[in-house]
Amino acid sequence: MGGGSRQGGGVRRPGGADAHRCRPRRLGRHAKSLLATYRIGLGGPIAGGAFTVPWIHVDDIVDLYAKAVDDTSWTGAYNGTAPEPVTQREFAKALGRALRRPAVLPTPGFALKLALGEMADVVTTGQRAVPRRALDGGYTYRHPRLDTALAAALS
Repeated sequence: MGGGSRQGGGVRRPGGADAHRCRPRRLGRHAKSLLATYRIGLGGPIAGGAFTVPWIHVDDIVDLYAKAVDDTSWTGAYNGTAPEPVTQREFAKALGRALRRPAVLPTPGFALKLALGEMADVVTTGQRAVPRRALDGGYTYRHPRLDTALAAALS
């Protein structure tokens, strides 16, 4: 295939097509420590748990990236999140259920502030992101609900 150009993130797109760098959050180490905490029964809501937590199953983010590369009508910014955002409290309960462990031990905001400093604000601010453009663009999620996404990810 001639005429292609390499743009943002090493993605090969037809010449002249719009391409933007995909910027996933790096949560590998955080996810591992979070799972370890929940597996030993010490998980629970963080700083009251009222803030929104965007989440997405790895199958869906990979599919969204592939669609963005393959479908030239997909241009601009898209939210790589599941269609059903949850509060951190709901996330904690769902993760506890998925691991068959209690998820009731709260982490107070001040403890997070002591451990993370200014980064605590990033963790507890939350962001309600909805993938409106992906849904309007015809994407169908494999794992739209948190409970089933966690079950699939942890199986």
